[in-house]
Amino acid sequence: MAVTPTRFLAAGSDDTALALKVYSGVFNEAWRNQPKLYTAEQPVIHKRSAAGSKSYQFLKFAETPNADESYRPGGDLAGQAFAVDEGTNSVDDGYVIAHHRLPRDHTVVSHFEVWAQLARADARQVGMVLDRRLFTTACLAARAPATTKNGLTVDSGGNRVTRSGGSVAAAYPRSATGAANFRADLRQLARLMDEDNVPPETRWLWYTPYMNEVLLYDNTAQVFSRDYATNGNDISTRTVRVIEGFKVVDERVNTRTNGGSFPDSNIVTGPARYQGDFSIGASTGTPVALALCQGPDGGAAVTMGNWEDVQNIVHYDPETLSWFMASFVLGGISQMNPYCAGSVEVII
Repeated sequence: MAVTPTRFLAAGSDDTALALKVYSGVFNEAWRNQPKLYTAEQPVIHKRSAAGSKSYQFLKFAETPNADESYRPGGDLAGQAFAVDEGTNSVDDGYVIAHHRLPRDHTVVSHFEVWAQLARADARQVGMVLDRRLFTTACLAARAPATTKNGLTVDSGGNRVTRSGGSVAAAYPRSATGAANFRADLRQLARLMDEDNVPPETRWLWYTPYMNEVLLYDNTAQVFSRDYATNGNDISTRTVRVIEGFKVVDERVNTRTNGGSFPDSNIVTGPARYQGDFSIGASTGTPVALALCQGPDGGAAVTMGNWEDVQNIVHYDPETLSWFMASFVLGGISQMNPYCAGSVEVII
């Protein structure tokens, strides 16, 4: 005799529509790009609180003339020239802010808590804006020309090495040739910083994940060798600690195209001082590596002023029966000592 069990959990086309969904307690988010320079432990960004002002000043002393070599007593000494220049950093014209509104009824009905998740996400988004501005400003500093005053050199400008290729992949292929090209360019960048008298022990290097992959193709035994390289480089763990005298920061930095902070396009939006053309062209280029060092007297290539540090607020609005939450910061970022910055860029 045929039997027909009743499918008592069915509703419509769903055979188990009435069955209970049990919340697992897991509420996660995929790994995202995180701020690198903004949270860097290395002393390569000058930071100061600037509340109570609209800007702050930093002074630069120009190189004095050579000493006289043949003075005889009795002659007139008119006094040699010297010069003092200044730089400034001003507050941005507006806050960086991430914000949301949550309807009251959903906060009552929801079986999971979303406040902490949103707060962390908003703080990260605010930090990423500042991080991109720091990388952009640092890459612009590496391009900065020398400055003079009263005929005296204030500084020699930034340090920039370019490689022709038309694309990053063509300039630095995934091969021993690509690794050799990158090492040669870093070697040249190190020489430029030597000529600027930058102390070698204070040079840190950031580069993209692609460039780390390229370095793994090095076959000279000068980068990865237990016999000759005692600096912690290890090809089996894809680890590069030191390359051409630069201390490599462990965390790789994605390009802005991939949601990261390295500029790789023509940036024409946002405040003017954070704009710049980083597309591959005849004179413009896409950075693949950025070197920064600690400057004299606490200075750096870039200065970041905090007028109001990152804040998180939650406010209930009875007129709309909703909760308003936001993360925001008020600051400003400017070039300071360009000779503390160096970049490797790909051009046409």
